[in-house]
Formats: sequence, structure tokens, C-alpha cells
Amino acid sequence: MSASHQSRPAVLVIDDDASVRGVVGQLLHFLGYEPVLAADGPAGLAAISAAEPPIAAVLLDLTMPAMTGDEVARRIAAAHPGLPVVLMSGNLNAPGAPDPRSLPLAAVLAKPFALRDLRDTLSRLIPPP
Repeated sequence: MSASHQSRPAVLVIDDDASVRGVVGQLLHFLGYEPVLAADGPAGLAAISAAEPPIAAVLLDLTMPAMTGDEVARRIAAAHPGLPVVLMSGNLNAPGAPDPRSLPLAAVLAKPFALRDLRDTLSRLIPPP
């Protein structure tokens, strides 16, 4: 990793949709963050454990195969207390969707969200780059 990237806070994006991961990763890079991308919950949990420098925040999709976003959020909270998790979802009101207030979340972003919403949310949770 280059010296310029070492000072950029790492933000993990966990989303099973490759296009969403790619776009959110580009937005994070534009905002000055170092994006780390994972296709599902197990890969995201592994990325948190392996990350150097440590992950500063997590952007997490709610609806994913293998492990749902609510389960990933609970596991992150148990293993990494204090790591801010932001739920990203276009399905917050879907039947059977968990109530975000019952999850260990720092914030919720409804998809689709604007660049300013992402910037404002992250700037409340971690020092801006």
C-alpha cells in the first residue's frame, strides 16, 4: 500500500451486488476513504480481522445470501465493539425485514443514497480524511 493510502481511513463495503460494491467503492475513494470490498458476510468478517490498517467503519447491505446483514451486524458488534456499522438497504420496509432499531447500528442509509448522505454519515462516525 502506498504512503498516500496509509493515511486514508479504510471503509469496508459488504454487499452481494457487485455493481453496488463497485459504485460505493468509487464514492468512498472520491471522498478520500480507502474502500475495502466484500461480497458477503463471511468475507466481510474475514476482511475486518485481516485489515491493516484497521477498518474504520462498515457499510453493510441488509439482504444477502449466506449470512444476512442483521446477523453480520450482530457478529461485528460482538467481535469488534465500537466499530461503526452503517446499514445500507432498499428493503427496510419489506415484509420480514428486521427493525433497524433492534440492531447494533451506528446509522442507516436507504438505497439509493446521495453522495452527500454518504459523506455526512461517515463524517459523523469517523474523522474525515
